[in-house]
Amino acid sequence: MRERLYQLESSLLNEISSLYGTEKVVETEAYLMRQKIAYFSMEIGVDARLPTCCGGLGVLAGDTIKGSAEMNFPLVGVSLRHHKGYFEQEIVNYQQKEVLKRSNPFGVLRKRDEKVKVQIEGRNVTIGAEEYIIKNGSGNKVQIYFLDTRLNENEAEDREISETCYWMGKSTTYDEHQRHRFKQEVVLGIGGVRFLEKLGHNIRKYHMNEGHTALAILEIANKNNWDEDKTKKKFSFTTHTLVPAGHEIFPMGMVESILKDSFPLDKVKEYGGQANCLNMTKLAMSLSDYQNGVSKKNAEAAREMFPNKNIDYITNAVHLGTWTSGSFKGLFDRHFPGWEENPEKLIDAMKLPNEEVWKAHLENKIILLDFIEDEYGIDLDRNRLTLGWFRRIAEYKRPTLIFTERERLKLLGSGKIQILMAGKAHPRDGYGKEAIKKIHEESQIINGAIPTVFIENYGMEISPTLIAGVDVLLNTPRPPNEASGTSGMKALSNGVINVSSWDGWIDEEFKTKEGAIGWAFGFQHETDVQNAHGLYNVLEQKVMPTFYNNREKWIEMQKHSISLASYYNTNRMLREYIERAWK
Repeated sequence: MRERLYQLESSLLNEISSLYGTEKVVETEAYLMRQKIAYFSMEIGVDARLPTCCGGLGVLAGDTIKGSAEMNFPLVGVSLRHHKGYFEQEIVNYQQKEVLKRSNPFGVLRKRDEKVKVQIEGRNVTIGAEEYIIKNGSGNKVQIYFLDTRLNENEAEDREISETCYWMGKSTTYDEHQRHRFKQEVVLGIGGVRFLEKLGHNIRKYHMNEGHTALAILEIANKNNWDEDKTKKKFSFTTHTLVPAGHEIFPMGMVESILKDSFPLDKVKEYGGQANCLNMTKLAMSLSDYQNGVSKKNAEAAREMFPNKNIDYITNAVHLGTWTSGSFKGLFDRHFPGWEENPEKLIDAMKLPNEEVWKAHLENKIILLDFIEDEYGIDLDRNRLTLGWFRRIAEYKRPTLIFTERERLKLLGSGKIQILMAGKAHPRDGYGKEAIKKIHEESQIINGAIPTVFIENYGMEISPTLIAGVDVLLNTPRPPNEASGTSGMKALSNGVINVSSWDGWIDEEFKTKEGAIGWAFGFQHETDVQNAHGLYNVLEQKVMPTFYNNREKWIEMQKHSISLASYYNTNRMLREYIERAWK
């Protein structure tokens, strides 16, 4: 990766050499080497002991930063501390209960002494940070700064900004939730830029991971006297979610009352204004020189939403060192030494012995089913086809799709399948909470024929065990709303088969490889009921016959899946960002 970065800079250095001589080239090259990409994300899921994310966006950010450290790429991460995290989930009478617990990740973070200030509602709010350090084998390191307002010098309401991901006050009106969120984005965007400057980081470019980070633009644009070209050169932007929650809008009156006169409101309206509101995605799009979606289908849908923007796509990926189980790591170590540094070696996965692949998979399945027995007292069948649905509970992800026609599900799956499900609903998401209730109700009805278990408190600590241990990972989003579907990519290096609706990365890969690495169903123009029938057909006609009657083909599909991990990894993804987004 570093070699490619040097290639991109070589033309500049050659020109400097011809104009100013070799001494200036040495000086310039040293300067370029000190430059970093500042990766801003509202959530960064980098360590299970740090409850700093609630879903795939944060985990992707963590994987990206881990990958940059391994590849010795100069990057620094910026996020919020979230002392009480998202929440811990408990299920009481089929209902989700949110429990907030202050985290104390002893020895994980390092306290920084540096502090900066931002203006919020006319008050000076002090921002400190705790630092997480990722070291690589060369002794180099990548820092992540988790910004923190829980400081004694701040007023009580300002200390709450970095307490948790969402509004936790006594009143839970939408206005208060929005105000809390916008204050967080002031701390992250404006405070983040100031904090990096305070520490002396030389930033080549600021990368905004979703619109939550877009207020960083205001700080840089103000320094550039709102010179549009200069500001754009400092920013790149990734958009993920296509549902409204992924494109935050704040009333302009609220924006004005929080920012006061810190920034010229006319400029804020010019670049981010929409119907007397501030649209964070529009602000990010307007003042960045590169924008991308996170899969081909995702970018196509984003271009329909923003037809005047040339939105590229860089398909998401996962950090193999984090998401590959110990069983498969050992298998790859034996057959593909150095695969973690060079994931391209996994392209030869078809050469793996069938019996070793199956043995590694069974080890993962036993670990998972032992966990279910220990935690829930349910003894599942280790020989039965085990399906897993593990995701954030949201309407467009359709967590209850498999229960659409209960009797048909029982008819096709009785005695043949068992289902594991996990996921959290946002505290303000009524649909998500009802979906969790419905999952539990349906589970009770079908349990005699199809054992079904909902695993509480889904998060980074248990997700690797869940994903690696099932036979099939289900993904049921309503096309084209899935950003990319990184959970399906985490399944690949563990030899887990994907069954998914036609969306995200599946839409890219399965067009030529369906039946070789998994199966797809559910086209965009179809209804949810039609999609459910498509899922039942795939399970009945493809998945179960192959699993029970053609084990050799099943293992061949596992090996094909493993070979795809040679592409869906952070090495490849980061190369594309360096070449196209971070020039």
